[in-house]
Order: sequence, then structure tokens, then C-alpha cells
Amino acid sequence: MEPACFESAADAAARIPNGSLTASPVHVLAALVRSHVEVIMDDVGAAAVFVHEWRSLGGERRAAVLERRDAYERRFRDLIEAGIARGDFEPTDPAIAATAILSALSGIPTWYRPDGRLPADRIADHFVDLVVRMLHGASR
Repeated sequence: MEPACFESAADAAARIPNGSLTASPVHVLAALVRSHVEVIMDDVGAAAVFVHEWRSLGGERRAAVLERRDAYERRFRDLIEAGIARGDFEPTDPAIAATAILSALSGIPTWYRPDGRLPADRIADHFVDLVVRMLHGASR
């Protein structure tokens, strides 16, 4: 099994620039979330398999996927840390916040249907909005 959907998400994330020191972590994080949702929805079947079966990979392939996964997750944590430092996000544990976001995104293949109530781009809009509001906190 090749985890093509994860590779696609990681590749898409790599194409999103972190920007300069003045770039808003909010905008970069929003682009990452949108990209992740789009990759899942491009092949929801492959995404569902990967979410549940990546642990079955063996040896070097599993190690390579875990290395990319860890870098992918680190990018989310780093953006959350940067957003907290700039005052864009409420103080929180970046690792927990990144895990919450990525767990929510990983759940999409369990319920998404291409012929469902909302088109993929609207679902991406909702996820971006939910993630940004979650990190902004109640005081904003």
C-alpha cells in the first residue's frame, strides 16, 4: 500500500510558503487546512485507507512516512506558536492544538460524501473558519 493521499497532503503543504516574518500565521495555517481538506476530498477512499492503515507499512517505508508526518505536524505546531507569539492566537499548548486540528481533519473520510449536502469547497471554508475561531479563543 502506498500512502498517496498523505504524500499529496505533505507535497501540497510544502508548496505553501511560510512567508516572511511579517506574514500572518493565520493566513498560512488557513491555507494548510484548506489544502489538507482538498487533498482528502480529491480521493476520499484513499484518505480513509491511509488514516486507518498507515501502521501496516513496513520498515523503511513506514519510517519515511513517519518522518514526513512528523514534519507536517511540526509545521502546524510552529504556525500556532508563531500565532501565539504575535498575539493572533490565544495562548494554548501548540502540540495539543495541532493534534486537535489534524484529528478533526483526519476524521473527514469517515463522513464526507461527494454527493452530500455541501460541496467540497464549502466544507473547506467551514474547517478553516472553525480552526481559526478555535485558536482565536472566546475573547476575540
